[in-house]
Amino acid sequence: MREALDYAQSVVETVREPLIVLDGDLKVVSANKSFYQTFQVNPKETEGRFIYDLGNRQWDIPKLRELLEEIIPENATFEGFEVDHVFPTIGRKTMLLNARQIEQKGKRSQLILLAIEDITVRRQAEETLKKAHAELEKRVQERTAELATANEKLREEIEGRKQAERALALKANELARSNADLEQFAYSVSHDLREPLHVVAGFLGLLAKRCQGKIDPKGEEYIDQAMKSVKRMEQMIDDILSYSRISTRGQEFKSTDCNAVLDQVLEDLKLAIAENGVLINRDPLPKVMADSTQLARVFQNLIANAIKFRGDSPLEIRVGAERFENEWRFFIQDNGIGICSKDCERIFLMFERLHDKSKYPGTGIGLAVCKKIIERHGGRIWVDSEPGQGSTFYFTIPVHTEKPAN
Repeated sequence: MREALDYAQSVVETVREPLIVLDGDLKVVSANKSFYQTFQVNPKETEGRFIYDLGNRQWDIPKLRELLEEIIPENATFEGFEVDHVFPTIGRKTMLLNARQIEQKGKRSQLILLAIEDITVRRQAEETLKKAHAELEKRVQERTAELATANEKLREEIEGRKQAERALALKANELARSNADLEQFAYSVSHDLREPLHVVAGFLGLLAKRCQGKIDPKGEEYIDQAMKSVKRMEQMIDDILSYSRISTRGQEFKSTDCNAVLDQVLEDLKLAIAENGVLINRDPLPKVMADSTQLARVFQNLIANAIKFRGDSPLEIRVGAERFENEWRFFIQDNGIGICSKDCERIFLMFERLHDKSKYPGTGIGLAVCKKIIERHGGRIWVDSEPGQGSTFYFTIPVHTEKPAN
């Protein structure tokens, strides 16, 4: 019997969970080492005492009373009874209680075996996981709401862009029609104006022949001035018609060697350059996507203007280009008479003249033509100048231009 009891006691002591045996009066009969270590009490403070008064501490736990005094007497066995309590010796813990009655032969009262498992860490982990899950759910909901808002904004933006594209396409169509109407109008006007001008020029020629040697020099001067006015009007008509056709009659953009374009322009201006003793300095120029004919017209207008508005010093003109990010910046620099800074924007308007046409002939449309050509190429044109300090005209052309922006 003693050996059996010792064996049973050794088995009980190896159990990891705290075990305690109570008699019918709920007094402690025995407990294992794990119980004493877990609850930090010793056998002297435990055995023979009520379960609610161990180690001179109050262990009055309502749920423990419910288990021992109400559930066990009725059911004999109960598993998974959870207690969350601030224990007198070890503080707040969460314990899982399993209890059952132990029969004693020949005795009316029954013993109660109480097995206790500390699940505090498990419950804390579960609570942490629960909070993390709740936080994750909250973040998912917030992110979902953010994405829904972003998607709605994106949808509105896409719809706005579609509307803008439709409006832009409508404007482009309207502009195309307007350009076509403008060209037709310019052609009609030029045709209607040329006929009376030809009549005036014809009668002036007849008048000059009939009156030759019969009128005084003043009369001959009047006829001569009238003939010059007719020619100037014809030139203005040609320029207006040419201006109206820059966008509608331009050639497709192709890879263009600006050096070859400049060579041709200088060849065309060869006589004017020689007569005025102009020194041309040129830097290597790049290849660009352009309408070579229109680009040549820009170079020709700007160089011809530099020759026209030369000063008293020998005229020097420098032509070059520099790369700035996604565009080429061309320049035509001279040491001519210069321009007042307040007029540097006005000179690019139609028919704007800064000088007397008797001294500097022209229609006042050349720079306006240059501006429209450069804008067609997706660039811009401007001038830096001061009176007596010469002028530098700049214009830009994008590094890559796939097709003309008609």
